[in-house]
Amino acid sequence: MKIIDFSEPLCKGASAFNRIAFLQEQIRESEDSEVVIRMANAGRTGLTFVFLIGCLPLYAEKFNKKLRLLVTPKVYRLLSRINVVDYYQTSTLTNDSYPIDQNSLLKQPAFKKIQTPSDIIAFVNTIQMEAPIHLTEEAQELLTSRIAEVYMNALEHSSANIVLGGKYFKFQKNKYCFSCYDDGIGIPMKVNAFFLDNGKSEISDKEAVEWALQKGHSTSENNTIPRGVGLDLLRSFAKSNKAAIRLCSGKVLYSLTSSGKEGYSLLEHSFDGTLFEMDLFSDAISSD
Repeated sequence: MKIIDFSEPLCKGASAFNRIAFLQEQIRESEDSEVVIRMANAGRTGLTFVFLIGCLPLYAEKFNKKLRLLVTPKVYRLLSRINVVDYYQTSTLTNDSYPIDQNSLLKQPAFKKIQTPSDIIAFVNTIQMEAPIHLTEEAQELLTSRIAEVYMNALEHSSANIVLGGKYFKFQKNKYCFSCYDDGIGIPMKVNAFFLDNGKSEISDKEAVEWALQKGHSTSENNTIPRGVGLDLLRSFAKSNKAAIRLCSGKVLYSLTSSGKEGYSLLEHSFDGTLFEMDLFSDAISSD
């Protein structure tokens, strides 16, 4: 059994995403089939990273490994808040920490394994009902289609074993967030595979994400409907409606703030798969 002691903060920004990527790497490269991560108190933990912590046991299954998380009471309460604890069958309390195993999965509305288009419809409808915003019919249809596209692209185009959806309020900032994580090949690898298939040279992870965010760029098309083109539409929607976006894949984090500021941050460790997260601020959505 491999035991990983982890006490780094997971609050926000590229450094926190890099630490999640580090934990993925430790799980992936472990020679033991059983892995334990002991998470000590390290200050504030953001809900984005609570969601990603909750994804780790299922991520471990991809490598035929069983992961056990030992977390502090504070993190346990946050995991409970977004239904991660209910999603997993938990063991009894051990010492000062809470163990979480990946057996006996239960579907929960705030932390859900997405497996079919029907799952997407149900999850997106819940997001639409819960989001603290008032929409015109046109804006409602636009928002629903854009959110659904996040999950559909992950399900159909990422070569993922798992696609997980999360949703939660950040009350202190009056915003509602939804997340999508898939453990697929990731945007940089998918873009570079597309480039190589078309006789082009490989590009960096940052350049690959920049390319994927450009209008009309797709790595998966057929003669009828272009597929995998949702990122530019989501970015345009966010800019028009003062929403915020975080997109992490490979060694790059893309962020768009509600004020329209965009930026790319490089990671030391490679984030396996793709995380997309959007913040919707109360009454900020318009029909433009």
